[in-house]
Amino acid sequence: MSLIDQWSLLENIAQIIAFGLVAQLVLKKLKIDSLVLTRTAGFGLFFFPLILLSCNQNKSVNQVNPPSNQKPAAHNYYIDAKNGSNKNSGLSPKKAWSSLEKVNKHTFHPGDSILFKKGEIFPGQLVIRGSGSDDKFVVIDSYGKGGSPRLIGDQNALNTIYLYNTSYIQINHLDISNDYIPKDNRRTAIMVESNNRISKGFKFNQLDIHNVGGTRKLEGYGIKYESFGNGDAGIDGLLVQDCEIHDGMFTGVIGGKGSGWRQNWAKNVVVRNNYIHDLGKNGVRILNSFGALVEFNKIDNTGVGHVESASSVWVFGSDNTTFQFNELSHAHLNDGNDGTGMHADYACRNTLFQYNYSHDNKGGAFNVVTNGKWSGLNENPVFRYNLSVNDGGGKKSRTFHIGGTSTGGAIYNNTVYVSLIKDHTFISPNNWNGNPKSMKIYNNIFYVVNNGYTCTAEYDHAIDFIIDNNIWVGSFTKILDQKTDYRFDPELKNVGTYLADDYRLTADSPARDMGIRFDGKPDSIDYFGNAIKDPPDIGFNEFTEDHSAALFDGQPGSDRPMVRLPNKKAKFLVFNRGKEITVKFRQNLPSSNVSLLDVTGKIILKRKVNKIHKWQWLKLVKETLKNGLYFVVYQSPGVVQTKSIII
Repeated sequence: MSLIDQWSLLENIAQIIAFGLVAQLVLKKLKIDSLVLTRTAGFGLFFFPLILLSCNQNKSVNQVNPPSNQKPAAHNYYIDAKNGSNKNSGLSPKKAWSSLEKVNKHTFHPGDSILFKKGEIFPGQLVIRGSGSDDKFVVIDSYGKGGSPRLIGDQNALNTIYLYNTSYIQINHLDISNDYIPKDNRRTAIMVESNNRISKGFKFNQLDIHNVGGTRKLEGYGIKYESFGNGDAGIDGLLVQDCEIHDGMFTGVIGGKGSGWRQNWAKNVVVRNNYIHDLGKNGVRILNSFGALVEFNKIDNTGVGHVESASSVWVFGSDNTTFQFNELSHAHLNDGNDGTGMHADYACRNTLFQYNYSHDNKGGAFNVVTNGKWSGLNENPVFRYNLSVNDGGGKKSRTFHIGGTSTGGAIYNNTVYVSLIKDHTFISPNNWNGNPKSMKIYNNIFYVVNNGYTCTAEYDHAIDFIIDNNIWVGSFTKILDQKTDYRFDPELKNVGTYLADDYRLTADSPARDMGIRFDGKPDSIDYFGNAIKDPPDIGFNEFTEDHSAALFDGQPGSDRPMVRLPNKKAKFLVFNRGKEITVKFRQNLPSSNVSLLDVTGKIILKRKVNKIHKWQWLKLVKETLKNGLYFVVYQSPGVVQTKSIII
């Protein structure tokens, strides 16, 4: 009740008391018995004015308070750990709150912003009360100058940021960690949890997440989403974009089991354009999700700490998941299993891996497995138009592992190159309480440089596989094609490098127009974005004289969003602003040259820059560029650093 309402009520009470006293004196003067007063006239004389005044009171309340259907006004709330006070209103930088504890007590409404001051540390746990709306998110961000605000979980905070049964929350530009010692299992930087409801709309942008619990088994996660309950409970809409998730945790982005596998689906999960590296297990692990999309990420060096094998991307208990346009590298093979760039595990349907670049993963490029004793479900995994370079080389050196009772699916139009460091198997089906069946493997290029080692492919334990129309280059003890016997050089541009462009078909390649099709309509584009003809070429590239559609690009002429693939050692960041490339420097640097190169290495533009100041911006290109892959190269005495950018 407002102060105005309180005063109005006191006035009414005073009037009622005065009226009652006057009425009693009048009746006493008329010599009416007090008992009669109570039972008859006094009742009406006392309560009738009370009813009238109560009606007047209600009218007063309605005049002061807004109608119930009117939404509260949106506000910006500021938090300043050094100069703020929890006694303040929080509504301006000069009246900022000082701690997470104060934020946790407030209920937020659509359009509200929670702004943490840059350069400051905020220990504890952030718990958001209230929700935004589909057109007005509650936004958590930063203000001021300096480095990103640091939110650090303490001993009482298993989750640094806890989003429980809330919706439409966006978090930007924060540094988040949770590495309290002694470590507790399953610490998390950001936890999204839904219980007996559908929670909607979560956006996480440009966050630096690191040091969460440690790399040991089940210790720490960067971002986790999980649902509990019956019926339609779940999460709908979760975006992780332009973040760096790294170091000192088990897995970067992960779903949870919740109330059970394949229950309480998370829908519309998108993990896009992140740099995820140096983790104990997986970079991205999709669980209990329907229609998740993982694209344009660079995931490197998973399985550190030598505890478990760790694939770069991994899916379990999910349907219709797509992994595309990712660079996946240096997954470790510590316990003899997994360790691949791409991994489809139990209880999945229709998992698609396409247009990915996988290299130097110790367990191989692709792993699809199902324990027949557990559920026997892994249906129709597809691996197409990917490039694999030097995958394998671990304890079990292989490229494709197909294990257990998976059914259907296809491996086609991929290019695989391996320079052997030990004996190697390209295709390896195996029994795991049952055998895989009905997979098609065709239109692939398997290119091996033996270096004195043995290379083979296996068919044991494979039931009703179709393997045909592949090109085998190098020395193999066995190939598996059932009708064709293609053992010729496909004449790729320049094999043996780590540049995808070097694995294109040349104009004279015999692999052109030699592909076959299965299962209906043709695919639309190859790895580089070239339209696929009929019949298709063999390998991950459909030959064209026009290379304007570059690495990770979409259909020629499309406005596919830019992709930034960060270099963790580089001293600058690269951004695309409407097809205008700009560079932002992370520190003070001496005079240098900054160049822009296309995918062939041709210099498009070169700028000499005098002494560089930290966070200085440099604009490189004003004119419109074609869609494609470009490189920004920084050169100063004794230093050369490169970042790639895709527009």
